[in-house]
Amino acid sequence: MKILIADDDQTTRRILLAILEKKGFEVICCADGSEALRALQAADAPKLAILDWMMPGLDGVDICRTLRASAGDSQPYLILLTCKGYQEDVVSGLASGADDYIVKPFSADELLARLKVGQRVLGLQSALAARVEELTESNQHLAEAQAIAQLGQQQLLQAEKMAALGFLLAGIAHEINNPNGLILLNFPVLMEAYRDAEPILEKHYRDQGDFCFGGLPYSKMRQEIPEMYDELLGCSRRIKRIVDDLKNFARRDDAGLDETLDLNELVRTSLRLVGTLLRESTRNFSARYGESLPKFKGNGQRIEQVVVNLLLNACQALENTSQGISVQTSFDVQSGMVELFVRDEGIGIRPEHVSHLTSPFFTTKREQGGTGLGLSLSERIVTGHGGSLAFTTEYGNGTTVRLALPALRER
Repeated sequence: MKILIADDDQTTRRILLAILEKKGFEVICCADGSEALRALQAADAPKLAILDWMMPGLDGVDICRTLRASAGDSQPYLILLTCKGYQEDVVSGLASGADDYIVKPFSADELLARLKVGQRVLGLQSALAARVEELTESNQHLAEAQAIAQLGQQQLLQAEKMAALGFLLAGIAHEINNPNGLILLNFPVLMEAYRDAEPILEKHYRDQGDFCFGGLPYSKMRQEIPEMYDELLGCSRRIKRIVDDLKNFARRDDAGLDETLDLNELVRTSLRLVGTLLRESTRNFSARYGESLPKFKGNGQRIEQVVVNLLLNACQALENTSQGISVQTSFDVQSGMVELFVRDEGIGIRPEHVSHLTSPFFTTKREQGGTGLGLSLSERIVTGHGGSLAFTTEYGNGTTVRLALPALRER
């Protein structure tokens, strides 16, 4: 298979070339973005490309945007090679049109794993294209066939991308958990050591007066050290909880709908996952949890996915940080449903758009990279649980989404 490498660093090109040629790839090397773009726009262009994010002139992100803006039917699978690893950088790179990314320094195994994902996606695209061609030739239900094929392709691409991100997340979680586990193990020992030394320090303080301890007067540090230990230990435990939440959210979803679930706990977990975005989006957030909510049966990961999507939509609807978002859970005795209400004070939804909110590929955020699959997939998940999604909105005055799920009946 032919693959293109674009990197202005000669050493990186040599490393990539050695790895890829050893595995039998036919490699085209480019030292700058302009040369790479011409090669990817040629008639016999490679179907896989590894592009350095930062290059003089045209960089990898510029190439992604240019190729995705073209109307060609056959698009290459683009992987960004970057030193950037922060969440906002990853999101920015994927939003530019990249299919995947690799953070430097990388291992040969990681590179080959990402390329394997790309080959699988291209194979699926080819199979779907062939099927669409067959349906077109038969001239039967053409419009329906194209819509089904497009939906299937988008879902397969998203599944492969999530698999790649899950692979990366598992490694990141492991790297974070190891040092954090050491912190959690050693903190109580350090605190016990300080407690043992405290009588000696106190005696010295009484006999000799105040003295410098850790760069500050002991009279001040004797009060602050226990508080500092408690705060640091609490932060370490919070890191562990966040990593555990991320691992659970990204794990492979093979479960059925037979888990006994607590809606309040699922909402709390979802809020922790999007906590940073909520804090950046609004200064007015509130959450109210219904007491003694009955449990419900389902798949916890899928419902978390729905709740996260509703929260992200609420954040994106806000025009400024003074506008608020509120979350509330409750139980409707008459309908037997546990409920989640997500309210935002954002722009609202135009009346002509309300009936299309859960239609596949309908989106008002096309320019921001929206695919129109979020609410469509969310509704499929919720109806698969026997529940419903309902929207109450007035353009200019915000939106309320009601998620309802059938509660377990007490025996």
